Amino acid sequence: MKSYQVYGLGNAIVDLVARVDDGFLGKHSFPKGSSNLVAPHVKEELLSEIRQGHHEIRMSPGGSVANSLAIIADVRGKAAFSGRVADDHFGEFYRNEFRNIGVHFGNPLIVGDGHTGVCVVLATPDGERTMRAALGTSTAFGPDDVTTHLIQSSHWLFLEGYLLANGARGQEAFELAIREARNSPNPPKIALSLSSDFVANQERAFITKILPDVDLLIANSSESMAFCQVDSAYAAFSALKRLCPNVVTTQGKDGALFYINNVEGDIKSYPSRMVDTTGAGDAFAGGLIFGLVNGYAPDQSVRFGNFLASKVIEQFGARLGEDAFNLWQEEFGHLRPGN
Repeated sequence: MKSYQVYGLGNAIVDLVARVDDGFLGKHSFPKGSSNLVAPHVKEELLSEIRQGHHEIRMSPGGSVANSLAIIADVRGKAAFSGRVADDHFGEFYRNEFRNIGVHFGNPLIVGDGHTGVCVVLATPDGERTMRAALGTSTAFGPDDVTTHLIQSSHWLFLEGYLLANGARGQEAFELAIREARNSPNPPKIALSLSSDFVANQERAFITKILPDVDLLIANSSESMAFCQVDSAYAAFSALKRLCPNVVTTQGKDGALFYINNVEGDIKSYPSRMVDTTGAGDAFAGGLIFGLVNGYAPDQSVRFGNFLASKVIEQFGARLGEDAFNLWQEEFGHLRPGN
């Protein structure tokens, strides 16, 4: 009997989401929608200015796979996570928040040098998000941060592509996790998120090498085109189908393309009122994997992802929290696995 439906590996980042106007972005010469890494002192200066301007800030435990696992827990799934946090205020907050939502956190606080990763998310009135992150101790994630018994105790292993930006340590963590999964008596399925255009481009060779061991690849249209080096989302989707047995590419407001268990389809998005796009792709991945691990049909699992993504973007921040289960029940409570 397995204890968890999904065990994820990813960056443990505290999201600090602030509402700002376009003038704030212009003042700092931040291209709207951009995402960049910054030094810790730059992050502190940015936060100080936000606070002095009396902008609302919402703090939540983040990271791409971490957000997906939180969604799974919100709809009453069972999830576990490994990521690095330091022995500081943000690290304590992160662990406590995960404990409160019911996601098992597999790693201890890291004592010593470094700080917990923080991402400052600047949300403008049009719903766009511009991000500046100081990743802190997350950049050191490696094979020693993988909890092998959680791999064996889970139905799915979910790998976050962002970890490959850690260089050799990130690659070694992936290789260990995949090896442990494949050598388990009852092997979990393996899902991989490409995470970003940067990862898709920079880590193309390594990702290509591990794809034969990946059961499900998740990417947005931009990431898939970057990885396949083509200028058409559908051409990228077609190419990925030849590399991985199950593929889902999200298309933003146009929904998602999927090829799962030899079933191919195009599921339209749910109508929504966009407030903040933070975490939309993460919510999609959480809903998709929750559906698949519970035996729902591929098209219905994709609908789960589209629905949860549509609800996340109607609010401020990446987490639905206690509202998720009620929203889920209202929309899908009549369904049973297999349909």
